[in-house]
Amino acid sequence: MSKYFTPVKPPFRVFKRKVLAKAAKVSDFVYQIGEVGDLRKPSQLIPVKKITSDAIKAKIKYVKTCLIKYRKLTGYGRGITAIQLGIPERFSVIYTGQTIQNSKTKKNVSYKDLEAIINEP
Repeated sequence: MSKYFTPVKPPFRVFKRKVLAKAAKVSDFVYQIGEVGDLRKPSQLIPVKKITSDAIKAKIKYVKTCLIKYRKLTGYGRGITAIQLGIPERFSVIYTGQTIQNSKTKKNVSYKDLEAIINEP
């Protein structure tokens, strides 16, 4: 550069490349902050009567499928909420199957390892 100024590279550039590479892998189905305003809005409550409806079951299955896909693509992920996938309703899916013993064996995740949590008032 010049004798008056030498730019300094950002200290976390390697870290940012890794993080952005993982974010790019899941960008087909996970919404990111800033993409849409809905991520900052309160999600809709799910009435108790509708929890067993086919529509809610289908949405829960989709969120479970996305969490499994996310874990396969990134190598980690404990849970995901519906709003992160563009579903503005109050429920989440968490991975409950991993223990310290099987985390080293990279056990494949199945639907039985996932649990849906529905928030109600």
